[in-house]
Amino acid sequence: MRELKATCTQCKRVIRLRVNAEVHDRYLFRGGLVQEMFPALTPDEREVVINADPPYQHGFTYHVCAECWPKLHNEEDDKRDALINSHDFAATHDNERVECRWCLVSPLSAAAQEPCPEGSYREASDRLQASRLAQVHVVREDDVELDRMAEDFGHNNKEEV
Repeated sequence: MRELKATCTQCKRVIRLRVNAEVHDRYLFRGGLVQEMFPALTPDEREVVINADPPYQHGFTYHVCAECWPKLHNEEDDKRDALINSHDFAATHDNERVECRWCLVSPLSAAAQEPCPEGSYREASDRLQASRLAQVHVVREDDVELDRMAEDFGHNNKEEV
């Protein structure tokens, strides 16, 4: 048996759990999903396995205990929902009126009091834009390999600063 512990990042409470060491070693070496390898554990106990403190961490160590999770989860959900459901009012290109950039409703209309029906599209658009920005800043491994090959053959076209 192996004792795992996970420290809640919110309240600093330490949760301890005993698991089969052999099964846990297989889990740490990506032998399967936690719910498949530890079917007898509750979801909260499996979170301890996933987010155990060193030396038994499986990736990032960020544990939120069962008591803190509802408080943290609800606050974040409320903020996200408020952002998604709110209208994004701006002046039109000709500056003649103000309307929601997504659903074109006027801020003075009754519809402006309702959630923006295009909120889910806005969220998807924001994620797409973030993804595109990330791609600009990521150096792909094959680009590095091509640069190395070009240098080996004296054909590197990059400008030197």
